Amino acid sequence: MEYLTRMITIQDNILEFLDAEEDQCFFDDLSKILSSQQNQTDKHELKSILYLISKISDNHHRTPFFFEKIKRILNLLKNDIVQLFSNIEIFNIFQNNKRILLLLIDENIITFDHDISTRIDKYKNYFYLELNKLNEDANLIEIPENYEEKRTKGENDFYFCELIRNDNVEEFIVNYTRAGLSLSKTIEPSIYETNSFLENKNPTLIEYAAFFGSIQIFRFLFQNQVRLNQSLWIYAIHGRNPDIIHFLEENKIEPQDQTFQKCLEESIKCHHNDFALYFKNNFISESNVQPKYDENEISYAFHYYNFQFIPIELKEPFFFFYSIEYDHYKLVEYFKDIEGLNFNETIIQTHI
Repeated sequence: MEYLTRMITIQDNILEFLDAEEDQCFFDDLSKILSSQQNQTDKHELKSILYLISKISDNHHRTPFFFEKIKRILNLLKNDIVQLFSNIEIFNIFQNNKRILLLLIDENIITFDHDISTRIDKYKNYFYLELNKLNEDANLIEIPENYEEKRTKGENDFYFCELIRNDNVEEFIVNYTRAGLSLSKTIEPSIYETNSFLENKNPTLIEYAAFFGSIQIFRFLFQNQVRLNQSLWIYAIHGRNPDIIHFLEENKIEPQDQTFQKCLEESIKCHHNDFALYFKNNFISESNVQPKYDENEISYAFHYYNFQFIPIELKEPFFFFYSIEYDHYKLVEYFKDIEGLNFNETIIQTHI
């Protein structure tokens, strides 16, 4: 299908741009592709692109200047976004990522109005400045010190977290010794945390190191008798450092889900497709048993808009239901025109 081929190309170019150190050539390529798409603007196709950007922003490993790059991508599409979508429609697409919502507000792509203010209750402390502007006649909220700088960075502001993110093992050792920090300590949630996986979690130091791929601090913690546990697999998938994955393998730490389905799902969710292929090729056993409707790589691909794992030839009838469930309007249109699909039979098959 032309649509899927285009979306795979756009996905590939977005990921290459986000991951590249020397990124200008990748941005130029992406700009050409998106400009071409804009010349024949289709609201539903643009919505798929925005969902794709949203899913990547939520879960992909953050390289330096990650949000600056996301801003550049969104500004390529800005005119069409504001012309084709209402304020609340844009909000709904990106509602799970408060850092991207802040970016959209700063770039005047959405307006922080009373309607949106009622929908951000779970992270209203991240939008104190906007709430103050909106309610300037009411009692103003006291703004914490360095608030704007910290929320723009979008990371836990605990000092040791910064050392771990930078994999600064020498400073970490000096400061943990001086502070008398327990290496089994868990990290308290921060109002500035914008990694959706970490929000409202209390990861251990070693889990946090795995999440950011900080191999030197990870090894230091292990050498100092910090226990490796099964949860580290999922954190390490986010960290996208294959050395940590292999470290877990070498030390015979199995994931909580020994079928590796959760590892595959998390990799597809993060758009870490190299990891997804590694798990698929090395750990996911072929079986004659039909997979559960919501526990297979195709369902994960539809859910997280990872077009690399959606087959170009959409031969399976239950793909139609994934298209409906995860708002793939263009694919719903495609399936409606296919003759001979027995959707009633499919419903029975996929819910056994």
